[in-house]
Amino acid sequence: MDEDYDTIERIARNYGITVGEVLSWNPCLVGYRPDEVLPANLPIVLLMPDDEGEEPSKDILPTPIMP
Repeated sequence: MDEDYDTIERIARNYGITVGEVLSWNPCLVGYRPDEVLPANLPIVLLMPDDEGEEPSKDILPTPIMP
């Protein structure tokens, strides 16, 4: 597999989250296999902890990032 392309598994591993979390934040990805290469320029939403390492607030809307 070409290392220049992202998969759900690679995104989860790179950000220290689970495949399930990636899918729960991105329902548009449910049709993709975790090891399937995702289309280029597909926006992905990731909830990241704040600067103090706390869990993301449920009151804040996630910001899409480009993989």
